[in-house]
Amino acid sequence: MPEKGLSAQIKSRPGTVYQLYLVQRRFVSSNLQMAASMEERHDDLLMQRMPSEEDEQDFEEVDELIDPKSPEELDILGLLLLTCPSLGLQVYWFLLQSSGTPYLRSLGLDGASISIIWALGPIFGAFVQPILGSLSDEIHHPLCRRKPFMMGGSLLVMLSTLAMACAQELTPDPLATPWQPRALAVVCLVVILLALSAYSVGVRAIVVDNCPPSQQFAAAAWSMRWNVLGSATLSTVGFVAVGRHPDTDPAVTFRTLACVAAVCSAATVGLVCWFAPREATPRFRSPGSFGLRKVLSLCAPGALVRRWRRLPPLTNKVCNIQLLGWCGWFPMLYYMSSYAYETAMLEISSVQATQRGLATKSVETQAKSYPLYASLFFSFGTLSSTLVLTLVNASSCPKITLPRIWFLSQVLATASLLLTFLLCSTHASLALICFMGATWTVTMWVPFALINAELAELRTGVAGVQGLHNMAVSLPQIASALVCAAVLGALRLAGVDGGAVWLLRLAAVPVAWSAWLIWRLDAHTQLSFVFAGRQKGVAQPSLVFFWQKKLLCVPDQPP
Repeated sequence: MPEKGLSAQIKSRPGTVYQLYLVQRRFVSSNLQMAASMEERHDDLLMQRMPSEEDEQDFEEVDELIDPKSPEELDILGLLLLTCPSLGLQVYWFLLQSSGTPYLRSLGLDGASISIIWALGPIFGAFVQPILGSLSDEIHHPLCRRKPFMMGGSLLVMLSTLAMACAQELTPDPLATPWQPRALAVVCLVVILLALSAYSVGVRAIVVDNCPPSQQFAAAAWSMRWNVLGSATLSTVGFVAVGRHPDTDPAVTFRTLACVAAVCSAATVGLVCWFAPREATPRFRSPGSFGLRKVLSLCAPGALVRRWRRLPPLTNKVCNIQLLGWCGWFPMLYYMSSYAYETAMLEISSVQATQRGLATKSVETQAKSYPLYASLFFSFGTLSSTLVLTLVNASSCPKITLPRIWFLSQVLATASLLLTFLLCSTHASLALICFMGATWTVTMWVPFALINAELAELRTGVAGVQGLHNMAVSLPQIASALVCAAVLGALRLAGVDGGAVWLLRLAAVPVAWSAWLIWRLDAHTQLSFVFAGRQKGVAQPSLVFFWQKKLLCVPDQPP
Protein backbone atom coordinates (compact mmCIF):
# COMPACT_ATOMS: atom_id res chain seq x y z
CA MET A 1 0.00 0.00 0.00
CA PRO A 2 1.43 3.47 -0.84
CA GLU A 3 2.76 5.60 2.00
CA LYS A 4 0.33 8.44 1.32
CA GLY A 5 -2.64 6.13 1.41
CA LEU A 6 -1.41 4.60 4.68
CA SER A 7 -0.93 8.04 6.29
CA ALA A 8 -4.40 9.12 5.16
CA GLN A 9 -5.99 6.04 6.72
CA ILE A 10 -4.14 6.55 10.01
CA LYS A 11 -5.05 10.24 10.15
CA SER A 12 -8.70 9.30 9.83
CA ARG A 13 -8.36 7.15 13.01
CA PRO A 14 -8.63 8.52 16.56
CA GLY A 15 -5.91 10.93 17.71
CA THR A 16 -4.10 8.44 19.95
CA VAL A 17 -3.43 6.05 17.09
CA TYR A 18 -2.08 8.84 14.90
CA GLN A 19 0.24 10.04 17.68
CA LEU A 20 1.62 6.54 18.17
CA TYR A 21 2.23 6.31 14.45
CA LEU A 22 4.22 9.55 14.45
CA VAL A 23 6.31 8.41 17.44
CA GLN A 24 7.12 5.14 15.69
CA ARG A 25 8.22 6.93 12.52
CA ARG A 26 10.50 9.29 14.49
CA PHE A 27 12.03 6.27 16.31
CA VAL A 28 12.72 4.41 13.07
CA SER A 29 14.18 7.50 11.43
CA SER A 30 16.53 8.16 14.37
CA ASN A 31 17.72 4.54 14.33
CA LEU A 32 18.48 4.73 10.63
CA GLN A 33 20.50 7.90 11.10
CA MET A 34 22.45 6.35 14.00
CA ALA A 35 23.21 3.24 11.95
CA ALA A 36 24.45 5.36 9.05
CA SER A 37 26.76 7.37 11.30
CA MET A 38 28.14 4.21 12.91
CA GLU A 39 28.80 2.71 9.49
CA GLU A 40 30.73 5.82 8.44
CA ARG A 41 32.84 5.70 11.62
CA HIS A 42 33.46 1.97 11.08
CA ASP A 43 34.69 2.64 7.53
CA ASP A 44 37.00 5.38 8.81
CA LEU A 45 38.49 3.05 11.41
CA LEU A 46 39.05 0.36 8.80
CA MET A 47 40.83 2.81 6.53
CA GLN A 48 43.01 4.03 9.40
CA ARG A 49 44.10 0.55 10.56
CA MET A 50 44.29 -2.12 7.89
CA PRO A 51 45.63 -5.53 9.08
CA SER A 52 49.24 -6.23 8.26
CA GLU A 53 50.68 -9.51 7.03
CA GLU A 54 51.62 -10.46 10.60
CA ASP A 55 48.06 -9.84 11.75
CA GLU A 56 46.67 -12.00 8.97
CA GLN A 57 49.06 -14.81 9.92
CA ASP A 58 47.95 -14.55 13.56
CA PHE A 59 44.32 -14.65 12.46
CA GLU A 60 44.98 -17.82 10.46
CA GLU A 61 46.63 -19.48 13.47
CA VAL A 62 43.70 -18.57 15.71
CA ASP A 63 41.22 -19.83 13.12
CA GLU A 64 43.12 -23.11 12.89
CA LEU A 65 43.09 -23.40 16.67
CA ILE A 66 39.37 -22.76 16.96
CA ASP A 67 38.22 -24.55 13.83
CA PRO A 68 40.80 -27.05 12.56
CA LYS A 69 40.72 -27.90 8.92
CA SER A 70 38.85 -31.00 7.89
CA PRO A 71 41.11 -33.83 6.70
CA GLU A 72 41.37 -34.59 3.03
CA GLU A 73 39.49 -37.36 1.27
CA LEU A 74 41.12 -40.80 1.52
CA ASP A 75 41.29 -43.36 -1.23
CA ILE A 76 40.48 -47.03 -0.68
CA LEU A 77 44.07 -47.83 0.32
CA GLY A 78 44.06 -45.04 2.87
CA LEU A 79 40.82 -46.28 4.41
CA LEU A 80 42.16 -49.82 4.61
CA LEU A 81 45.37 -48.63 6.24
CA LEU A 82 43.65 -46.34 8.73
CA THR A 83 41.12 -48.92 9.92
CA CYS A 84 43.31 -52.05 9.94
CA PRO A 85 44.20 -51.74 13.69
CA SER A 86 40.61 -52.79 14.38
CA LEU A 87 41.69 -56.30 13.38
CA GLY A 88 44.43 -56.36 16.02
CA LEU A 89 42.05 -55.08 18.67
CA GLN A 90 39.31 -57.55 17.76
CA VAL A 91 41.54 -60.65 17.81
CA TYR A 92 42.37 -60.00 21.45
CA TRP A 93 38.75 -59.52 22.46
CA PHE A 94 37.78 -62.67 20.57
CA LEU A 95 40.70 -64.55 22.14
CA LEU A 96 39.53 -63.66 25.65
CA GLN A 97 35.87 -64.40 24.94
CA SER A 98 36.42 -67.74 23.19
CA SER A 99 39.48 -69.24 24.90
CA GLY A 100 40.01 -67.24 28.07
CA THR A 101 37.58 -69.16 30.29
CA PRO A 102 38.73 -72.68 29.24
CA TYR A 103 42.35 -71.67 29.84
CA LEU A 104 41.63 -70.26 33.31
CA ARG A 105 39.70 -73.41 34.20
CA SER A 106 42.66 -75.52 33.11
CA LEU A 107 44.75 -73.64 35.68
CA GLY A 108 42.29 -74.58 38.43
CA LEU A 109 40.20 -71.42 38.82
CA ASP A 110 36.53 -71.92 39.65
CA GLY A 111 33.61 -70.36 37.80
CA ALA A 112 32.81 -67.74 40.46
CA SER A 113 36.36 -66.38 40.43
CA ILE A 114 36.39 -66.28 36.64
CA SER A 115 33.09 -64.34 36.58
CA ILE A 116 34.50 -61.75 38.98
CA ILE A 117 37.62 -61.35 36.83
CA TRP A 118 35.59 -60.90 33.64
CA ALA A 119 33.54 -58.19 35.34
CA LEU A 120 36.68 -56.05 35.42
CA GLY A 121 36.47 -55.56 31.65
CA PRO A 122 33.19 -53.59 31.71
CA ILE A 123 34.31 -51.78 34.87
CA PHE A 124 37.48 -50.55 33.17
CA GLY A 125 35.49 -49.66 30.07
CA ALA A 126 32.99 -47.64 32.09
CA PHE A 127 35.31 -45.73 34.40
CA VAL A 128 38.85 -45.90 32.98
CA GLN A 129 38.27 -45.39 29.26
CA PRO A 130 36.53 -41.98 29.66
CA ILE A 131 39.59 -40.78 31.61
CA LEU A 132 41.94 -42.11 28.94
CA GLY A 133 39.78 -40.53 26.24
CA SER A 134 39.89 -37.11 27.88
CA LEU A 135 43.63 -37.53 28.40
CA SER A 136 44.04 -38.33 24.71
CA ASP A 137 42.10 -35.20 23.74
CA GLU A 138 44.29 -33.00 25.95
CA ILE A 139 47.72 -34.49 25.27
CA HIS A 140 50.21 -32.89 22.88
CA HIS A 141 52.89 -35.35 21.71
CA PRO A 142 55.25 -35.48 18.71
CA LEU A 143 53.54 -38.72 17.66
CA CYS A 144 50.14 -36.95 17.77
CA ARG A 145 47.41 -37.62 20.27
CA ARG A 146 46.21 -41.13 19.41
CA LYS A 147 49.31 -43.07 18.40
CA PRO A 148 50.94 -43.13 21.88
CA PHE A 149 47.83 -44.75 23.36
CA MET A 150 47.54 -47.21 20.50
CA MET A 151 51.21 -48.17 20.57
CA GLY A 152 51.51 -48.37 24.35
CA GLY A 153 48.23 -50.22 24.79
CA SER A 154 48.94 -52.77 22.07
CA LEU A 155 52.48 -53.43 23.33
CA LEU A 156 51.26 -53.94 26.89
CA VAL A 157 48.47 -56.25 25.70
CA MET A 158 50.87 -58.36 23.62
CA LEU A 159 53.40 -58.81 26.42
CA SER A 160 50.76 -59.52 29.06
CA THR A 161 48.93 -62.04 26.86
CA LEU A 162 52.12 -63.96 26.09
CA ALA A 163 53.04 -63.94 29.78
CA MET A 164 49.56 -65.18 30.67
CA ALA A 165 49.80 -67.97 28.08
CA CYS A 166 53.15 -69.08 29.58
CA ALA A 167 52.08 -68.77 33.22
CA GLN A 168 53.01 -72.37 34.03
CA GLU A 169 56.42 -72.05 32.39
CA LEU A 170 57.24 -68.74 34.09
CA THR A 171 56.59 -70.02 37.62
CA PRO A 172 59.33 -72.06 39.34
CA ASP A 173 57.34 -75.13 40.45
CA PRO A 174 53.70 -75.09 39.25
CA LEU A 175 52.99 -78.61 40.51
CA ALA A 176 54.11 -77.92 44.08
CA THR A 177 52.64 -74.40 44.21
CA PRO A 178 49.66 -74.31 41.81
CA TRP A 179 48.57 -70.91 43.11
CA GLN A 180 51.54 -69.19 41.47
CA PRO A 181 50.51 -69.72 37.82
CA ARG A 182 46.95 -68.83 38.76
CA ALA A 183 48.04 -65.59 40.40
CA LEU A 184 50.29 -64.71 37.46
CA ALA A 185 47.50 -65.40 34.96
CA VAL A 186 45.02 -63.28 36.93
CA VAL A 187 47.46 -60.36 37.21
CA CYS A 188 48.23 -60.55 33.50
CA LEU A 189 44.52 -60.66 32.66
CA VAL A 190 43.84 -57.55 34.76
CA VAL A 191 46.65 -55.73 32.94
CA ILE A 192 45.26 -56.91 29.59
CA LEU A 193 41.78 -55.60 30.33
CA LEU A 194 43.22 -52.27 31.46
CA ALA A 195 45.52 -51.93 28.45
CA LEU A 196 42.72 -52.79 26.03
CA SER A 197 40.96 -49.60 27.12
CA ALA A 198 43.94 -47.49 26.01
CA TYR A 199 44.29 -49.59 22.86
CA SER A 200 40.67 -49.02 21.83
CA VAL A 201 40.88 -45.27 22.57
CA GLY A 202 43.63 -44.84 20.00
CA VAL A 203 42.13 -47.18 17.40
CA ARG A 204 38.69 -45.56 17.35
CA ALA A 205 39.68 -41.91 17.74
CA ILE A 206 42.35 -41.90 15.03
CA VAL A 207 39.70 -42.82 12.45
CA VAL A 208 37.57 -39.80 13.35
CA ASP A 209 40.59 -37.50 13.33
CA ASN A 210 41.84 -38.52 9.87
CA CYS A 211 38.58 -39.04 7.96
CA PRO A 212 36.31 -36.26 6.68
CA PRO A 213 32.63 -36.41 7.66
CA SER A 214 31.65 -37.71 4.22
CA GLN A 215 33.79 -40.83 4.73
CA GLN A 216 32.93 -41.70 8.33
CA PHE A 217 30.35 -44.29 7.27
CA ALA A 218 32.81 -45.93 4.90
CA ALA A 219 35.49 -45.93 7.61
CA ALA A 220 33.11 -47.50 10.12
CA ALA A 221 32.18 -50.14 7.55
CA TRP A 222 35.82 -51.01 6.96
CA SER A 223 36.46 -51.17 10.70
CA MET A 224 33.58 -53.61 10.98
CA ARG A 225 35.03 -55.73 8.16
CA TRP A 226 38.41 -55.83 9.87
CA ASN A 227 36.66 -56.93 13.07
CA VAL A 228 34.92 -59.73 11.24
CA LEU A 229 38.15 -60.79 9.56
CA GLY A 230 39.92 -60.89 12.91
CA SER A 231 37.24 -63.06 14.50
CA ALA A 232 37.16 -65.38 11.49
CA THR A 233 40.96 -65.69 11.43
CA LEU A 234 41.27 -66.59 15.09
CA SER A 235 38.31 -68.99 15.09
CA THR A 236 39.65 -70.74 11.99
CA VAL A 237 43.10 -71.16 13.52
CA GLY A 238 41.57 -72.51 16.71
CA PHE A 239 39.28 -74.89 14.84
CA VAL A 240 42.15 -76.28 12.78
CA ALA A 241 44.39 -76.64 15.84
CA VAL A 242 41.77 -78.44 17.91
CA GLY A 243 40.34 -80.37 14.96
CA ARG A 244 43.63 -82.12 14.31
CA HIS A 245 44.19 -82.94 17.98
CA PRO A 246 40.87 -83.04 19.87
CA ASP A 247 42.60 -83.81 23.17
CA THR A 248 44.82 -80.73 23.02
CA ASP A 249 45.43 -78.99 26.33
CA PRO A 250 43.56 -75.63 26.54
CA ALA A 251 46.85 -74.02 27.59
CA VAL A 252 48.48 -75.06 24.31
CA THR A 253 45.52 -73.76 22.31
CA PHE A 254 45.55 -70.45 24.16
CA ARG A 255 49.30 -70.09 23.62
CA THR A 256 48.93 -70.71 19.88
CA LEU A 257 46.13 -68.19 19.52
CA ALA A 258 48.04 -65.65 21.62
CA CYS A 259 50.96 -65.82 19.19
CA VAL A 260 48.62 -65.33 16.22
CA ALA A 261 46.97 -62.35 17.94
CA ALA A 262 50.37 -60.80 18.71
CA VAL A 263 51.41 -61.01 15.05
CA CYS A 264 48.12 -59.46 13.87
CA SER A 265 48.29 -56.63 16.40
CA ALA A 266 51.96 -55.79 15.80
CA ALA A 267 51.50 -55.75 12.02
CA THR A 268 48.39 -53.57 11.96
CA VAL A 269 49.50 -51.06 14.60
CA GLY A 270 52.95 -50.81 13.03
CA LEU A 271 51.46 -50.07 9.61
CA VAL A 272 49.13 -47.33 10.78
CA CYS A 273 51.75 -45.67 13.00
CA TRP A 274 54.30 -45.62 10.18
CA PHE A 275 52.15 -44.69 7.19
CA ALA A 276 49.11 -42.91 8.63
CA PRO A 277 49.17 -39.11 8.35
CA ARG A 278 49.14 -36.78 11.29
CA GLU A 279 45.73 -36.11 12.74
CA ALA A 280 43.92 -32.97 11.64
CA THR A 281 44.15 -31.39 15.11
CA PRO A 282 45.13 -27.95 16.37
CA ARG A 283 48.87 -27.34 16.41
CA PHE A 284 48.83 -24.77 19.19
CA ARG A 285 47.61 -25.04 22.76
CA SER A 286 47.54 -22.38 25.40
CA PRO A 287 50.11 -22.70 28.18
CA GLY A 288 48.84 -24.71 31.10
CA SER A 289 45.86 -26.04 29.17
CA PHE A 290 46.91 -29.65 29.77
CA GLY A 291 47.11 -31.35 33.11
CA LEU A 292 46.16 -34.58 34.81
CA ARG A 293 44.19 -32.67 37.42
CA LYS A 294 42.08 -31.11 34.69
CA VAL A 295 41.40 -34.51 33.14
CA LEU A 296 40.44 -36.03 36.48
CA SER A 297 38.13 -33.09 37.18
CA LEU A 298 36.43 -33.69 33.85
CA CYS A 299 35.86 -37.33 34.81
CA ALA A 300 34.40 -36.65 38.26
CA PRO A 301 30.85 -38.00 38.74
CA GLY A 302 29.26 -34.56 38.56
CA ALA A 303 31.29 -33.62 35.50
CA LEU A 304 30.40 -36.90 33.80
CA VAL A 305 26.70 -36.22 34.37
CA ARG A 306 27.04 -32.73 32.90
CA ARG A 307 29.00 -34.06 29.92
CA TRP A 308 26.38 -36.77 29.40
CA ARG A 309 23.62 -34.17 29.29
CA ARG A 310 25.60 -32.07 26.82
CA LEU A 311 26.19 -34.88 24.36
CA PRO A 312 25.28 -34.14 20.74
CA PRO A 313 21.64 -35.03 20.07
CA LEU A 314 22.17 -38.08 17.88
CA THR A 315 24.99 -39.40 20.08
CA ASN A 316 22.77 -39.02 23.13
CA LYS A 317 20.02 -41.07 21.51
CA VAL A 318 22.45 -43.79 20.41
CA CYS A 319 23.97 -44.03 23.89
CA ASN A 320 20.53 -44.45 25.45
CA ILE A 321 19.82 -47.28 23.03
CA GLN A 322 23.15 -48.90 23.86
CA LEU A 323 22.33 -48.81 27.57
CA LEU A 324 19.43 -51.16 26.91
CA GLY A 325 20.80 -53.21 24.05
CA TRP A 326 23.97 -54.28 25.83
CA CYS A 327 21.98 -55.66 28.75
CA GLY A 328 20.98 -58.36 26.27
CA TRP A 329 24.24 -58.59 24.34
CA PHE A 330 26.30 -59.54 27.40
CA PRO A 331 24.68 -62.98 27.88
CA MET A 332 24.62 -63.50 24.12
CA LEU A 333 28.39 -63.03 23.85
CA TYR A 334 29.56 -64.69 27.04
CA TYR A 335 27.07 -67.56 27.30
CA MET A 336 26.53 -68.66 23.69
CA SER A 337 29.32 -71.25 24.00
CA SER A 338 27.81 -72.54 27.24
CA TYR A 339 24.42 -72.66 25.53
CA ALA A 340 25.79 -74.84 22.71
CA TYR A 341 27.65 -77.06 25.20
CA GLU A 342 24.65 -77.57 27.48
CA THR A 343 22.34 -78.25 24.53
CA ALA A 344 24.77 -80.86 23.21
CA MET A 345 25.06 -82.41 26.69
CA LEU A 346 21.28 -82.79 26.99
CA GLU A 347 20.86 -84.21 23.49
CA ILE A 348 23.77 -86.66 23.77
CA SER A 349 22.66 -87.85 27.20
CA SER A 350 19.12 -88.45 25.93
CA VAL A 351 20.46 -90.40 22.95
CA GLN A 352 22.68 -92.52 25.18
CA ALA A 353 19.75 -93.21 27.46
CA THR A 354 17.89 -94.84 24.56
CA GLN A 355 21.01 -96.70 23.36
CA ARG A 356 22.42 -98.21 26.52
CA GLY A 357 25.63 -100.13 26.12
CA LEU A 358 26.45 -98.60 22.72
CA ALA A 359 28.17 -95.43 23.93
CA THR A 360 31.93 -95.47 23.41
CA LYS A 361 32.70 -91.97 24.75
CA SER A 362 31.45 -90.01 27.70
CA VAL A 363 28.94 -87.22 27.33
CA GLU A 364 31.49 -84.57 28.27
CA THR A 365 33.98 -85.82 25.69
CA GLN A 366 31.43 -85.74 22.87
CA ALA A 367 30.15 -82.28 23.82
CA LYS A 368 33.64 -80.84 24.34
CA SER A 369 33.96 -79.48 20.79
CA TYR A 370 30.58 -77.68 20.66
CA PRO A 371 31.82 -74.43 22.26
CA LEU A 372 34.35 -74.25 19.44
CA TYR A 373 31.59 -74.94 16.92
CA ALA A 374 29.60 -72.10 18.48
CA SER A 375 32.47 -69.65 17.97
CA LEU A 376 32.95 -70.86 14.41
CA PHE A 377 29.25 -70.50 13.51
CA PHE A 378 29.15 -67.09 15.17
CA SER A 379 32.09 -65.98 13.00
CA PHE A 380 30.41 -67.45 9.93
CA GLY A 381 27.30 -65.40 10.69
CA THR A 382 29.32 -62.19 11.03
CA LEU A 383 31.16 -62.88 7.78
CA SER A 384 27.94 -63.60 5.87
CA SER A 385 26.29 -60.49 7.25
CA THR A 386 29.30 -58.42 6.22
CA LEU A 387 29.01 -59.62 2.63
CA VAL A 388 25.27 -58.89 2.56
CA LEU A 389 25.74 -55.41 4.02
CA THR A 390 28.45 -54.68 1.45
CA LEU A 391 26.06 -55.55 -1.37
CA VAL A 392 23.26 -53.51 0.20
CA ASN A 393 25.62 -50.57 0.66
CA ALA A 394 26.69 -50.76 -2.98
CA SER A 395 23.06 -50.68 -4.15
CA SER A 396 22.69 -47.17 -2.63
CA CYS A 397 18.93 -47.49 -2.16
CA PRO A 398 17.65 -44.30 -0.51
CA LYS A 399 15.12 -46.24 1.60
CA ILE A 400 17.85 -48.33 3.23
CA THR A 401 19.04 -46.20 6.14
CA LEU A 402 21.37 -47.07 8.97
CA PRO A 403 18.72 -46.86 11.72
CA ARG A 404 16.48 -49.20 9.72
CA ILE A 405 19.30 -51.72 9.26
CA TRP A 406 19.97 -51.51 12.99
CA PHE A 407 16.28 -51.98 13.76
CA LEU A 408 15.98 -55.07 11.55
CA SER A 409 19.08 -56.61 13.11
CA GLN A 410 17.69 -56.14 16.63
CA VAL A 411 14.40 -57.69 15.54
CA LEU A 412 16.32 -60.69 14.14
CA ALA A 413 18.29 -60.97 17.38
CA THR A 414 15.06 -60.90 19.41
CA ALA A 415 13.52 -63.59 17.22
CA SER A 416 16.63 -65.77 17.55
CA LEU A 417 16.53 -65.49 21.33
CA LEU A 418 12.83 -66.30 21.53
CA LEU A 419 13.20 -69.30 19.22
CA THR A 420 15.21 -71.01 21.96
CA PHE A 421 11.83 -71.88 23.49
CA LEU A 422 10.92 -73.96 20.42
CA LEU A 423 14.24 -75.22 19.01
CA CYS A 424 16.20 -77.45 21.38
CA SER A 425 18.52 -79.50 19.15
CA THR A 426 22.25 -78.97 18.73
CA HIS A 427 21.94 -78.10 15.04
CA ALA A 428 19.22 -75.57 15.81
CA SER A 429 21.33 -73.99 18.56
CA LEU A 430 24.24 -73.54 16.15
CA ALA A 431 21.90 -72.02 13.56
CA LEU A 432 20.55 -69.54 16.12
CA ILE A 433 24.10 -68.63 17.14
CA CYS A 434 24.86 -68.00 13.46
CA PHE A 435 21.92 -65.55 13.28
CA MET A 436 23.19 -63.85 16.44
CA GLY A 437 26.55 -63.40 14.75
CA ALA A 438 24.83 -61.80 11.76
CA THR A 439 23.19 -59.21 14.02
CA TRP A 440 26.44 -58.66 15.90
CA THR A 441 27.98 -57.23 12.71
CA VAL A 442 25.37 -54.48 12.58
CA THR A 443 25.76 -53.77 16.30
CA MET A 444 29.48 -53.17 15.80
CA TRP A 445 28.92 -50.94 12.76
CA VAL A 446 25.84 -48.72 12.89
CA PRO A 447 26.17 -47.11 16.37
CA PHE A 448 29.83 -46.25 15.78
CA ALA A 449 29.06 -44.93 12.30
CA LEU A 450 26.32 -42.63 13.57
CA ILE A 451 28.42 -41.28 16.43
CA ASN A 452 31.61 -40.87 14.39
CA ALA A 453 29.77 -38.98 11.66
CA GLU A 454 28.41 -36.50 14.18
CA LEU A 455 31.77 -36.16 15.96
CA ALA A 456 33.53 -35.53 12.66
CA GLU A 457 31.42 -32.39 12.31
CA LEU A 458 32.31 -31.16 15.80
CA ARG A 459 36.08 -31.97 15.57
CA THR A 460 36.52 -31.45 19.35
CA GLY A 461 36.44 -33.81 22.31
CA VAL A 462 36.30 -36.87 20.06
CA ALA A 463 37.91 -39.40 22.39
CA GLY A 464 36.05 -38.01 25.41
CA VAL A 465 32.67 -38.51 23.76
CA GLN A 466 33.72 -41.96 22.57
CA GLY A 467 34.64 -42.73 26.18
CA LEU A 468 31.12 -41.80 27.25
CA HIS A 469 29.77 -44.06 24.51
CA ASN A 470 31.96 -46.86 25.81
CA MET A 471 30.55 -46.18 29.27
CA ALA A 472 27.07 -46.63 27.81
CA VAL A 473 28.25 -50.00 26.49
CA SER A 474 30.05 -51.12 29.65
CA LEU A 475 27.68 -50.12 32.45
CA PRO A 476 24.83 -52.40 31.29
CA GLN A 477 27.31 -55.27 31.03
CA ILE A 478 28.14 -54.87 34.73
CA ALA A 479 24.46 -54.92 35.63
CA SER A 480 23.81 -57.83 33.27
CA ALA A 481 26.68 -59.81 34.81
CA LEU A 482 25.16 -59.43 38.27
CA VAL A 483 21.71 -60.43 37.00
CA CYS A 484 23.13 -63.45 35.18
CA ALA A 485 24.96 -64.58 38.32
CA ALA A 486 21.76 -64.25 40.36
CA VAL A 487 19.69 -66.14 37.78
CA LEU A 488 22.22 -68.97 37.53
CA GLY A 489 22.37 -69.24 41.31
CA ALA A 490 18.59 -69.40 41.57
CA LEU A 491 18.36 -72.05 38.84
CA ARG A 492 21.09 -74.08 40.54
CA LEU A 493 19.18 -73.99 43.83
CA ALA A 494 16.00 -75.01 42.01
CA GLY A 495 17.78 -77.95 40.37
CA VAL A 496 17.21 -76.69 36.80
CA ASP A 497 19.76 -77.79 34.21
CA GLY A 498 20.76 -75.68 31.22
CA GLY A 499 20.86 -72.25 32.80
CA ALA A 500 22.52 -70.58 29.80
CA VAL A 501 19.44 -70.96 27.64
CA TRP A 502 17.35 -69.12 30.23
CA LEU A 503 19.82 -66.25 30.19
CA LEU A 504 19.39 -65.98 26.42
CA ARG A 505 15.62 -66.03 26.77
CA LEU A 506 15.71 -63.24 29.33
CA ALA A 507 18.05 -61.27 27.07
CA ALA A 508 15.25 -60.99 24.52
CA VAL A 509 13.51 -58.38 26.71
CA PRO A 510 16.16 -55.61 26.60
CA VAL A 511 17.02 -56.40 22.98
CA ALA A 512 13.37 -55.99 21.95
CA TRP A 513 13.11 -52.77 23.96
CA SER A 514 16.20 -51.37 22.23
CA ALA A 515 14.63 -52.26 18.86
CA TRP A 516 11.62 -50.11 19.77
CA LEU A 517 13.93 -47.20 20.67
CA ILE A 518 15.71 -47.60 17.33
CA TRP A 519 12.32 -47.45 15.60
CA ARG A 520 11.66 -44.13 17.34
CA LEU A 521 15.13 -42.93 16.35
CA ASP A 522 14.40 -43.69 12.71
CA ALA A 523 11.11 -41.81 12.97
CA HIS A 524 12.95 -38.62 14.00
CA THR A 525 16.20 -39.06 12.10
CA GLN A 526 16.42 -39.76 8.40
CA LEU A 527 19.94 -40.68 7.49
CA SER A 528 20.86 -42.07 4.11
CA PHE A 529 23.71 -42.55 1.72
CA VAL A 530 23.63 -40.72 -1.59
CA PHE A 531 26.36 -41.92 -3.87
CA ALA A 532 26.57 -38.87 -6.08
CA GLY A 533 29.95 -39.59 -7.59
CA ARG A 534 32.90 -41.90 -7.52
CA GLN A 535 36.48 -40.83 -7.03
CA LYS A 536 39.27 -43.30 -7.67
CA GLY A 537 36.83 -46.17 -7.56
CA VAL A 538 35.50 -45.30 -4.08
CA ALA A 539 31.92 -44.20 -3.57
CA GLN A 540 31.77 -40.89 -1.72
CA PRO A 541 28.62 -40.75 0.43
CA SER A 542 26.79 -37.56 1.28
CA LEU A 543 25.64 -37.42 4.87
CA VAL A 544 22.32 -35.71 5.36
CA PHE A 545 20.93 -35.27 8.86
CA PHE A 546 17.32 -34.32 9.40
CA TRP A 547 17.35 -33.95 13.16
CA GLN A 548 14.38 -32.19 14.75
CA LYS A 549 13.81 -30.22 11.55
CA LYS A 550 17.45 -29.06 11.45
CA LEU A 551 19.21 -29.75 8.17
CA LEU A 552 22.91 -30.51 8.15
CA CYS A 553 24.31 -31.47 4.77
CA VAL A 554 27.86 -32.57 4.08
CA PRO A 555 28.23 -32.36 0.29
CA ASP A 556 30.30 -34.68 -1.83
CA GLN A 557 33.62 -33.79 -3.33
CA PRO A 558 33.39 -33.24 -7.07
CA PRO A 559 34.18 -36.41 -9.04
